[in-house]
Amino acid sequence: MAALSLPNGDHGSREWLQQEVALRFERCFGYRPSQIVSSPGRVNLIGEHVDYNQGVVLPMAVNRYTAVALAKRADSIVRVYSTTHDQLQTFDLTDSIPEPWPQRHWLGYIIGTLVLMQPQAEKLSGFDIVLQSTLPLGAGLSSSASLTTAIAKAVQLDLELALDWKELARRCQQVEHRFLGVPCGLMDQWACLMTQPDHLLMIDFQNETFRQIPWLNPHLQFLVINSGIKHQLVDGHYAERQRSCRQAAQQLGVTSLRHMVGKTETLTQSNLDPVTLRRASHVISEIERTLAAVSAIQSQQWTALGQTLNASHASLRDQYEVSCPEVDLLVDIAQREPGILGARMTGGGFGGSTINLVEADGRESAIASICNQYYAATGVRASAFCTAPM
Repeated sequence: MAALSLPNGDHGSREWLQQEVALRFERCFGYRPSQIVSSPGRVNLIGEHVDYNQGVVLPMAVNRYTAVALAKRADSIVRVYSTTHDQLQTFDLTDSIPEPWPQRHWLGYIIGTLVLMQPQAEKLSGFDIVLQSTLPLGAGLSSSASLTTAIAKAVQLDLELALDWKELARRCQQVEHRFLGVPCGLMDQWACLMTQPDHLLMIDFQNETFRQIPWLNPHLQFLVINSGIKHQLVDGHYAERQRSCRQAAQQLGVTSLRHMVGKTETLTQSNLDPVTLRRASHVISEIERTLAAVSAIQSQQWTALGQTLNASHASLRDQYEVSCPEVDLLVDIAQREPGILGARMTGGGFGGSTINLVEADGRESAIASICNQYYAATGVRASAFCTAPM
């Protein structure tokens, strides 16, 4: 059976989560928080592994969130309770702060964000913090970006810092780089900060601009299925793909692979080694697919959109090689399921989730069928939820 996760009324909503985290703060610390902030997770409809190649991506916010209740302290002590881990951690910001954080512990995200939000401070302010989330961890839904952007916004409000959203995003990106060892791009942070309800966010990282793309079809929704296989981008695969892209661009004589869009013949005639050629081919074709997906949404060509999602997965599986057998199986099952127009892996890869374009009326039967077939083949229970762009 599928572990279907759907909000029931107000339970599970953003407002409910913020009320819950505030109550937990009062129970934990005995006083009311000064700031209560939440940030959504995100799912990337298409445009995978192109943000660090100056490409075009198309994420959207999902109806799962991370909430932070926070209050500044008079000293440099940080007390943070995570409901997800059921742990209370204490740290003194006057102590030596390791980079990267040892053993990739979740506290590194919090301390890293607090440090990078106070870069010029003579004395770092401590905080009491409670975290609560409805986002699954390791599912490719940007739980880490949701966490760091929520903390960053709460600290900004509490310290009255004059920072624009782009600077907030960059500081949260640096948390990943410096404290967790993940050389990520900026897509996740931008998506968590700038998405709007009923819109997807088209981001062009060549010139760092974005457009809100309206989603006008209530009869189609996005089904997110968590494979139950957790990815670990810090294990080196992500960094290796980045190195391959830089190597390809250098050998092709361009500053980024974005400049090779529309130049397939030049690419195929290059002297790139087979692996690097496959990596570059994915990036270039994925940028083209993302632009095609935007065009399909705007012209309401839903079959074409589904076919584009299918082609994206094939490229991620065969050319960029960032999928895994379990996720490939989920996609294969979904692509044969009535009511599913298209399916692909989403996120950094090596596990995590799939995104499926599903007819709203048949979503429950599709979820049951896909997850039951997946369990029968793997013994792993997938979890699923449907969302519109939030």
